[in-house]
Amino acid sequence: MKAIKWADRNIEKIILVVLLFGILGINTAQIFYRFGAKSALPWVEELSRYLLIWSGFIGVSYTIRYNTAMRLTL
Repeated sequence: MKAIKWADRNIEKIILVVLLFGILGINTAQIFYRFGAKSALPWVEELSRYLLIWSGFIGVSYTIRYNTAMRLTL
């Protein structure tokens, strides 16, 4: 029961961290392939886009659950 409660409280944070590190990792690999091997990986931009979209969806779920929001004042 404790494991389920822990997962319920922390699963969104874990998924968000994994998604953002995934974006960072594949984009870093793309840079090395583009400048080191002189050839680009064709799937990196699309996968990065999908990971960013999913992190947005899960981020909205996280902000609703904890009643937080990001504010930008100009």
